[in-house]
Amino acid sequence: WTGGSCSTEKQIAVRVLSRVISHYPDRNVMLLDAGALALTKDSSPQGGVCSIEGHPKLECYKMSQEVIMVRPKEAKTKFPFQVFPLEKEVFLVR
Repeated sequence: WTGGSCSTEKQIAVRVLSRVISHYPDRNVMLLDAGALALTKDSSPQGGVCSIEGHPKLECYKMSQEVIMVRPKEAKTKFPFQVFPLEKEVFLVR
């Protein structure tokens, strides 16, 4: 949504609902059940395709067709796993 016609997340009309399906504390990442098929027409996107609504300090950095991995933007920041329990639903914005 940055760089587009919307200046804030609240102005975005469409969101993709996704669910937390795994935590990887050793890698400081979580896994969501939405991937390239839900988010883009690009056949092999990587990062920067979306963000988690309300969580600007996290980045969706790697995806496959079915899943997307999320990590803190700052490498030394510990991932807030307690905020994202398994099966929690989150909105992805583009």
